[in-house]
Amino acid sequence: MGFMDRNRGLSPVGSNYVRSDLSMTLFLSPPESYDGGELCFEGPSEQSMRTKLPAGSAVVYPTGARHSVAEVVRGARFAAIFWIQTLFPVESHRRAVCDASRLMTILRKDREAPEYLLAQDSFYNLCRIFANV
Repeated sequence: MGFMDRNRGLSPVGSNYVRSDLSMTLFLSPPESYDGGELCFEGPSEQSMRTKLPAGSAVVYPTGARHSVAEVVRGARFAAIFWIQTLFPVESHRRAVCDASRLMTILRKDREAPEYLLAQDSFYNLCRIFANV
């Protein structure tokens, strides 16, 4: 965010530059009010995704993810787009913290189990190491 086109190249604009780690699309129109307009994410064929959610629902994705919006062929599609700066400026650090959090969720049935406690320690240690506050 805060980039300027200088002779067809992008350059950060001084102190107005804001890092955007995640993007969010908030669906504002009910899906039955329009045809088409799916939010499409590119990837290997087994990882491609098209989504059209109820009004008030949102999708959060890495800002650099290749995506597009399918053509709206009936009605009008309204959405709000947000950009989010996280505590973790490096994508691999965000992924490691997220993985540790997911592991804690999987193991949380037995909060006294050594595996859960190890996952919890790993999560908090990764947060301390990687957070940019």
